[in-house]
Amino acid sequence: MQLLERPAASSLAVAEELAALLRLAERSVSVEAVAIERGAYVLLSLLSHSGPLRTGAVASHLHLSPSTVSRQVGSLERAGFVQRVPDPVDGRAFDLQITEHGRLAFAQARQARMHRLHAALGSWSEVEVAELAAALRRLNRELARDPAATVGGSALSGQHRPADVRTSGRTAPRIDQSGDLDGT
Repeated sequence: MQLLERPAASSLAVAEELAALLRLAERSVSVEAVAIERGAYVLLSLLSHSGPLRTGAVASHLHLSPSTVSRQVGSLERAGFVQRVPDPVDGRAFDLQITEHGRLAFAQARQARMHRLHAALGSWSEVEVAELAAALRRLNRELARDPAATVGGSALSGQHRPADVRTSGRTAPRIDQSGDLDGT
């Protein structure tokens, strides 16, 4: 697929609406009773659904550098949301594991997020909601598949391609751009 020098008007409109959506979604989490940054929310979602993972597996799955994940994990450790546990296969290595405190904070943030989304979609028909979900799922797949696509200049640069990440015999589930399990 050849990229145009200037985006088509419809692509520009989609980009503008996505930017607005991301700003509103970020605000929705920060104004709720449980203030969890988006990066922390995504990381907690992954660990909540996958179980313990090594830092490298988290970085690869979330398309982030290991140093970025390490900084985020340090903050989450200080907050008591995650802990490092010995890897059951390689005792020299450590896995990241969500704590009960982290699980509770994530559940509260997710509930607040879902409440706000449910309220926003209250006047939509089931068909409209299903069509939106399908369109977003397709867009996420296309963005993840295209190595030239970038978010903020690097997030999907192709360096860390989306894939099932295996570590200690476990497979990490795919997480969508909202921070929730893909397809849920």
